[in-house]
Amino acid sequence: MHILLVKQDWKTEDTCGQCCVAMLLQISKTKAVQAIGHKNATKSSELRRALQLHEMRIGSRLRKFIDFDNVSDTAILLGEWRRGKNKCQHWVVWSAPYLYDPIEGVLKVDARVRPSHFRPTHYLPVRGSNGRGSGKSRV
Repeated sequence: MHILLVKQDWKTEDTCGQCCVAMLLQISKTKAVQAIGHKNATKSSELRRALQLHEMRIGSRLRKFIDFDNVSDTAILLGEWRRGKNKCQHWVVWSAPYLYDPIEGVLKVDARVRPSHFRPTHYLPVRGSNGRGSGKSRV
């Protein structure tokens, strides 16, 4: 799946979930905010609903994150983001082997390189309506 990074301003916005929807659907952040219905922090159910309305298949519940090797090739990850003394719950897009973080940008993840600013705790597997995505996706 080809992903274009959609950014948020971490000082003034709480739109990481909306940015993830925009990246996965390849739409603007403004349209993703409309799909979610607000500019505030998002729940997994809101992300699922917005993606399903656009015919994307997404897991029915959050799954515990163990390691990047155990996540479907495309997923939305939830975890703790940190910058200095600032920390918060944060959504990012995983499209193996890249992490698309609305705040920090794109990071290639492998056995030696793990994100220092983001610690995943859960994920939602994602599969496109036209069969895009990995065969190991357990949606």
